[in-house]
Amino acid sequence: MNNQRHLEQLRTRFQQSGATRKEQIQQLISAIMETKKGKGQLIVISGDTGSGKSLLLDAALAQLSFAKYRAKQISLAEFNPLSPYDPIIQLLPDPSTFRLWREDEYSDTENEASETDPILSQSHTRQKQYSLIHHQLAQQLIEETQHHSTLGIFLHAQHATTTFWHFIHYVAKRIESHPLTIILLVDTTKEVAQSGDGSWRDGLQRMNRERLYLPIKLEPFTLAQTHELLQTVFPQADFTDRFIEHVHNASQGLPGKIQSILAHLIETGVIYSSNDVWYHQSEWDIPNENKTLNGDKFSTIWNTLPAVQQAVLTAAAFLGDTFDSNILAAISDHPRIDVLKGLASLSQKGILPAVDEIRFRFSTTEVRNQCLNYVTEAQQDYWLNRLDAILSDKSIAPQGFSYTLLVDLYLKQENHAKALEWVERGMNAAIKNAALWEAYALVNRANPFLHMDWPDKPTKKLVSLYTRAAWLARILGENNQSLVFCQSAMRFATQPAEKNHIWIQEGFTHFRMSRWQESLAAVNRAISNNASGDRHIAMTAHMGIGNVHLELGEYQSAKVQYEKAIPIAQDLQEIALLGTLYNNLGIIANILGQRMQAIALYSKSIPLHEKVGDTFGLAQIYNNIGMTYADEAEWEKAESFYLKSLTITAQLEARMLRSIALLNHALALVNCNRLDDAQVSNQKARHLVKQLNDQLGLAEYHKIQGIIDCKQNSMLKAEIHFKRAYSLYNDLENQLGLAEVCEEFGHMYIRSEDNANARIWYEKSVEFYQAINLKARADKIKKIMQQNKIYVEQSNETT
Repeated sequence: MNNQRHLEQLRTRFQQSGATRKEQIQQLISAIMETKKGKGQLIVISGDTGSGKSLLLDAALAQLSFAKYRAKQISLAEFNPLSPYDPIIQLLPDPSTFRLWREDEYSDTENEASETDPILSQSHTRQKQYSLIHHQLAQQLIEETQHHSTLGIFLHAQHATTTFWHFIHYVAKRIESHPLTIILLVDTTKEVAQSGDGSWRDGLQRMNRERLYLPIKLEPFTLAQTHELLQTVFPQADFTDRFIEHVHNASQGLPGKIQSILAHLIETGVIYSSNDVWYHQSEWDIPNENKTLNGDKFSTIWNTLPAVQQAVLTAAAFLGDTFDSNILAAISDHPRIDVLKGLASLSQKGILPAVDEIRFRFSTTEVRNQCLNYVTEAQQDYWLNRLDAILSDKSIAPQGFSYTLLVDLYLKQENHAKALEWVERGMNAAIKNAALWEAYALVNRANPFLHMDWPDKPTKKLVSLYTRAAWLARILGENNQSLVFCQSAMRFATQPAEKNHIWIQEGFTHFRMSRWQESLAAVNRAISNNASGDRHIAMTAHMGIGNVHLELGEYQSAKVQYEKAIPIAQDLQEIALLGTLYNNLGIIANILGQRMQAIALYSKSIPLHEKVGDTFGLAQIYNNIGMTYADEAEWEKAESFYLKSLTITAQLEARMLRSIALLNHALALVNCNRLDDAQVSNQKARHLVKQLNDQLGLAEYHKIQGIIDCKQNSMLKAEIHFKRAYSLYNDLENQLGLAEVCEEFGHMYIRSEDNANARIWYEKSVEFYQAINLKARADKIKKIMQQNKIYVEQSNETT
């Protein structure tokens, strides 16, 4: 009874002491207190297992008034990695108010009989919505915590997925002026770090480069610090220096381990209290069961273990070096409570140290290998079947259960068919939960094995898997890998419908890479091969072809394709795609000088984007309206709409659209005679287009920089930029860009009073404008030539 009371006192004193890390505790308190002033931030507390991360946090929170804060502690080890947004959503006062997708229903591909893959048929909508999830969740999180200081505390952040870290990176930039502070506890122990996918390391490196978080790193204690800690926890004690040194060495200076060792010594009577003074036995040693076991001793120890503990060890060895206790209990034939008790005992003995509340690991690889010697082939098959059944029956699947485990185990057994089944299920579950990075990682994990030869290969499933993988890779910016997945899918494709889906994905990926002819060829193959009349194929193909024609300045051809896609999109209720089609038609109308028609088309597009929550689409429209005003030379109005677009793209981190809006904004500022501001906007655009490797954007930058230099009478600089722009436009076969840069060359030579060269470039410009049926713009150039007396009508020359 006394021991129980002493153990409670020990826990309380450790919490109160914060493991004597006074400097770090004060640093953490000061940072949290800023939240009350509306200055949120991201804080990362890192250190090895037992370094006292939780003790530090508890000590800091104990000194703060909880009435002033809404605090939520969430363990990331308890969440399914294929549901990466769930832990974030739990920070909302009412988590049920947030929906990942805007649709009312989600079609599960494994129950879909149609030839059309429902994920791919909704790909445009899902792609749009995926790009907005970060923004919408961050916005709701900030709005709903605006009037109450909130602490979001995430334990075991080393288990977080790539998507989670991307969101944390995104939100860290937005909470500095809001009363929301996020605290992450990260275990950096080598064994723990290696048990995950390393996302935490990449996430922290990216954010560290941008100085987005306050780092609090906990190092192991020195002997002097261990001495101070024991004096704090046991203010009246008669411990020898040798005793304290022994505790320090056994714990490796880690406060959490010091607490565990002291608790064990209290339980075993090695240390004891007499009249509130603590003593230790004169002769003592860390008990054998607390030592790290090695293979030489293991066979002797194995025979002393109860049957339940032997069963726990063999099942754990089957699951891997690191395993989930929920999964272990689920596959065992022993009662759950007995399994967990056996696991706790083995953890205390040092055989299976705890990684956290749920995950455990083998003390050494050798110990695990020794345990595997006791596992029969029949047991392996039995456990794998149990895993399969548990995950198939979602009503009994443990919360932290992951499809990845099944994939890995089946691949080890070279059971490719079952591995493929769980890759497919995992991929569907991940996409449903907007865990696109995790879905992509799952496919890459199994990819080498799926290419191997194996009996009765289900080619239809492989085609579907790789086609969706190509779509995923493109959304995530992995364009080269997207094309590789297209090749893999085509390797197994036999049906026309399968090939059409692949060509569509290939075409859109080539388009992302500015490979216009390759894109056109791929999508045209899908159109030619669509004998069954699949309407989704027809709709997306017409849109894809229209996009290429638009980039090439072939506006009438683009318009024809978009108009073919519209009625199909209307029938299929493809709202996001329909909004994009009207938007693109508005762009064409504007280029062709049909201003009122352009505004009407943009007006049709706006409510469609609003209906699906497409803030990105609205940013596009604002940019396009700005272009409409620019073409009417109403530059101040144009600049105001570009600013609206820039505001949204900054929130969304939509780099491509932001670069376009910055370029347009720079041009508007030039024409408002705000050259210094134009220079700033153009340089910001250059930085982005370089990051994106956007050659068209780079051409636009050089054209605008040439215009700025020309206005500043720096003609040599202007000529260099115009030449670079001309070369880039020529490589891209962009006739509109060529027409515009030739026009600017003409303007430059007029300013330099070089009419001969001005005429050469103006005439080239007229040829390009006429080639793409922009008669109004060609006539405008002719008028400039007449006004400057450098243009002679062909009929006069003949006379």
